[in-house]
Amino acid sequence: QSVAAAIEAHSFSVLQLCHGGAFTDRLDLAGVIDEFEQGARRAKEAGFSAVEIHGGHRYLLQQCFSRRNPNPSVADRSRLSLAIVEACARHLPCWYRLDPEEQGPAGISFVETVEFANRLVDSGVQVLDVSAKRYDQGSILDSDDLRPRAALLAAALVGTALVLGVGGIDTPDQAETVLNGGCALVGLGSVLLANPAWPRDAREG
Repeated sequence: QSVAAAIEAHSFSVLQLCHGGAFTDRLDLAGVIDEFEQGARRAKEAGFSAVEIHGGHRYLLQQCFSRRNPNPSVADRSRLSLAIVEACARHLPCWYRLDPEEQGPAGISFVETVEFANRLVDSGVQVLDVSAKRYDQGSILDSDDLRPRAALLAAALVGTALVLGVGGIDTPDQAETVLNGGCALVGLGSVLLANPAWPRDAREG
């Protein structure tokens, strides 16, 4: 039995696709787009229901969107990600993981992330996975702004995409806080390694 089939017997399977390469002037953009598309095609053949494109954690797509990229506009810096979404969506529904802000004077601002996110939604992204060490942490650029970035992004989206809040969620009360804050989905990580039955236990009280 495949991994996808085992997951699909109980839930909805999403395969994450990422590219850890470096952004350079000699980067073969057409080749990168094709690699992501072939990944989505193989994910479909393997039985997955969707793919999540990883555009955070300083992987290639975040490097391309960063203000360290010499292209000045959000529209220009979004082009590679949008092309990848379009290519992958030929095979499966797309999710997208992003870092809402980037440290440093040349880092991504949250205002830019909102514009980028709405462009992703316009291109067909169905779920935005907002990366954070802790869901309840505020801005990494403005220490006075304590509002969770995922909740802010959910409120700022123009389209119908869902937002997934993640980061340090260990208890049902924390998960409820994420949902009550405007996110439609809760991301769980290490807590599932400790207790794979966590969702069932939370549901049963």
